[in-house]
Amino acid sequence: MGFKNIIMILPLLFLGIGAVELDFKLLKESDGVELVKPLHSQPYFLYYQNKGDEIQTPLDPYLYTMTPKITFFDHKNSAMCIVPLANKDHYLNASFFDTIRIEGKCNNCVVAISDKKLFLREDNVKIGDFKNIIPVDKLMDKIDFRSLKYLIFFAPTKEDINIKEITFLHTPKEPSVEKPSVWIWKSSDVDIKKLKANAIKRVYLQVDKDFQATASLLYDNSIEVVALDGNPSYIFDDRQLMQNIQEVIKINSTKKIIEGFQIDIEPHTLRDFDLHKAEYLQKLLDLSHTLYTQLQKNGLKFSIVIPFWYDSVYVENKSVAYTLIDSSDEVVLMSYRTDSLDVLKISADKLAYAQARDKKIKIGIELMPIEDEYHYLFDKKEIAKCKTIATFWESCKSKPYSQFEIKGNSISFFEQKEKLPSLLHTHFPYASFTGFVYHHIDGL
Repeated sequence: MGFKNIIMILPLLFLGIGAVELDFKLLKESDGVELVKPLHSQPYFLYYQNKGDEIQTPLDPYLYTMTPKITFFDHKNSAMCIVPLANKDHYLNASFFDTIRIEGKCNNCVVAISDKKLFLREDNVKIGDFKNIIPVDKLMDKIDFRSLKYLIFFAPTKEDINIKEITFLHTPKEPSVEKPSVWIWKSSDVDIKKLKANAIKRVYLQVDKDFQATASLLYDNSIEVVALDGNPSYIFDDRQLMQNIQEVIKINSTKKIIEGFQIDIEPHTLRDFDLHKAEYLQKLLDLSHTLYTQLQKNGLKFSIVIPFWYDSVYVENKSVAYTLIDSSDEVVLMSYRTDSLDVLKISADKLAYAQARDKKIKIGIELMPIEDEYHYLFDKKEIAKCKTIATFWESCKSKPYSQFEIKGNSISFFEQKEKLPSLLHTHFPYASFTGFVYHHIDGL
């Protein structure tokens, strides 16, 4: 549906919404409100804060080449050459890449690099003596490759520095792709014939009252079992989660039929998430670290499900996705898209980071129906006097400053499974990639 058509149906959407009330406490803390109107479901509000710095992301996740714009400075009786890696007031997202290639010469040079944090402190990290090829994996603990600002070259004189071209590239590596896995949220939904017909290797099975018997049935049919549990409330109260983990440990004490435990907690689904992002994600990070340690001690692998965009959210100056990759055995990315190139692009940096850390990544595939959604963004000043969504249009005369549509068929393969082979046969050239997870068994 085009932009003009969205504008034409906007009054109808608002008149049919009903009295969904604003939370004025959350509104007071926010910069504005996003109204989300699914095509057939109840609308809801999201309370947001303004976004941070602009990140310049290369279109090609395998190769990015630039001709440097060089600035020279005097530096302690020597020459310093600064090469910006992004446009003014921007940072370069180079997290897809594993190598920096420098064309040119630099006699008796030392090379340094600066990310956003270091740039704001007017600082940098020394990489070492000049080389034309620089691997970046050993720099990941010191530099945030999602926000690069400068390369810096130090030499005895300005004439010693002759940098012609800088290229960031990814070196393809072969993945170890396993047969697909599937999420099952109720033991009663397990269908051995369907699982075998779809060549399912692993089931992520929700812990419920019939979990042990169902896990044994799967194990006896040579299907690997990973216990599953998830609820956003677990970041505030994890007692039920811990109880379920203890049940799994007890089951394995007589015979190991369960390979690991996966959490799918998703605190971003809480309506005030954007206002308490750092706090809620810190709770998730703390819980994940605790579970990783506890499960390792009990011979269980720890897996966590996250949305692909957790890479762009930071806690303590580190990407949340990267921290969770570090504190798990496996991450499953909800990279829900039906275009295989889109899936690759939104997953690539996590795959690259996990590869450097010798960790494993699976990618989720949505098979269930997803509604089309209309999104409307309102400035705080425009809606301060409104009480319900309906009054936006009728009383306050508020108009969104931005609006867009998200089509369900761009996210889910529901009723378009003819597109699925394209994704399943896409080559993901990362050693960290181990295959796909279907959501969920009803969609097989």
